[in-house]
Amino acid sequence: LAGFPCQTIARETSDSHTTALVERFRASAQLRSIWRGREGAAKQMLRALDRGEILGLLIDQDTKVQSVWVPFFGHLAKTPRAAADLALRTGAAVVLGFCHRERDGRYRLSICEVPTRGVGAHALTATLTAGIEAEVRAHPEQWVWMHRRWRSPPCGRWTGFPWALARRVR
Repeated sequence: LAGFPCQTIARETSDSHTTALVERFRASAQLRSIWRGREGAAKQMLRALDRGEILGLLIDQDTKVQSVWVPFFGHLAKTPRAAADLALRTGAAVVLGFCHRERDGRYRLSICEVPTRGVGAHALTATLTAGIEAEVRAHPEQWVWMHRRWRSPPCGRWTGFPWALARRVR
């Protein structure tokens, strides 16, 4: 709303009406969606960055995309690497951004730049994930806990179950 062109990467829901509703809500805030899996999505992301637009990628979910294993709350978590790959490929600045719900119902956006010089995609993804963990620890009531963050076990089997830790953080 401050005049910065912004697009976000999203996955369509299983219900086309819900997807359309999400798209309308985002469009009302001048936020465009690039639907993951649709033809041309990768080109749309690169074009957005070439135009200097903000490109939002949510990496705190276990999804079926190219990922790396990084620590999250003391356990390895499968984490999308696209944000790091895009930044390192294009030279785009990387920021962590969080919406904080205020007592009056409004939201405050906080952002901080993340250095990318001399790091690879795995290390950058780990740094971003550590920043997300710090934010969740600071505001656990504002993270979406229903996502199965540790759905995919590392190496095909579990060595521990992290939900007990997640419950303590709350």
